[in-house]
Amino acid sequence: MKHLPFAVLALCALTVGCKPNSNEITGSTKTGSSLVVGIVFDKYGLGDRGLNDNADAGLIKAQKELHFTGRMVDCKSEFDYAPNLDAMASQGADIVIGVGKSMNEAVAAAAKKHPGTKFILVDGILNFPNVQCLTFRDEQSAYLAGYLAGLVTKSKQLGFVAAVDSPEVEKIQYSFQAGALTANPKVQLLKPKFTNDWTAIDRVRIASTEFYKAGADIVFHDAGRGGFGAFVAAAAANKFAIGNESDQDYVAPGRVLTSSVKHADTAVFDVLKDAADGKFVAGTRVFELKNGGVGLSEMRYTKKGLDPAVLKKMAEVTDKLKDGKIEIPVTEAAYNVMFHKK
Repeated sequence: MKHLPFAVLALCALTVGCKPNSNEITGSTKTGSSLVVGIVFDKYGLGDRGLNDNADAGLIKAQKELHFTGRMVDCKSEFDYAPNLDAMASQGADIVIGVGKSMNEAVAAAAKKHPGTKFILVDGILNFPNVQCLTFRDEQSAYLAGYLAGLVTKSKQLGFVAAVDSPEVEKIQYSFQAGALTANPKVQLLKPKFTNDWTAIDRVRIASTEFYKAGADIVFHDAGRGGFGAFVAAAAANKFAIGNESDQDYVAPGRVLTSSVKHADTAVFDVLKDAADGKFVAGTRVFELKNGGVGLSEMRYTKKGLDPAVLKKMAEVTDKLKDGKIEIPVTEAAYNVMFHKK
């Protein structure tokens, strides 16, 4: 998908949701390989500028470089997961990709029904002989985002807004906070806000605006498509927001400090390349900083404005994370112990 101008993207997401391929399977013109790969996106679909778009980019690269035949389908709701995965396998796909941990049960059912088909589950965990699970140590990139925020903040107040209060979101929240406090112990972390909706752009905008009015100068989101509201608020307040899951720096150039990126594109391409070489292995494959599975964006709109000393410190902490020299608290209990919070 082409990148849309910020104002157009925000309007599109607020109104129609930008889901251009709902429940249609489209064949690729690339037929240089006998392998057929199908991908089933979760209910947030293409245009989420997150996990779905990144996974799709990985398949598109595989089509171009490995000459797979690619098929794809969006889901309108979670009730579409099982029938769409089953349809992909029934219609002859050699490899079927399910995107998102919400597909765990549906992928499990399809894998059991189609033992001769290989399945890839992006960002989920299953134990089936024909399923390879791709997991991401996104706590590492969240920690780096927090560390950068701690170095850059002038008000020494940071905000975090998320869609839901869940163990997965808790991991990102406390990793971000740990990074910020490690970089700058004087940082004040304002009470997190939750919107209870992964698509509520306006709720995130309101929550972010409240953070800025309370004194925060940087807000990090873990709110899916709704996170674009943080960029709207940052642009209006002339403050910073931090993107999540994909490189979202372009959405509000100069107002997105960085993005915490989960490289599902790299992961999907790597496992498809292995499959092309006859090396598909069931089980769990972990993507992290040291193998390029997660990281921060290139900060192409903000890097030039950062102090060289900040960039040096970021390089140092990145190397330490790669070498396993930094412990990251991924629960509230671990965070409280590490930072002596009551």
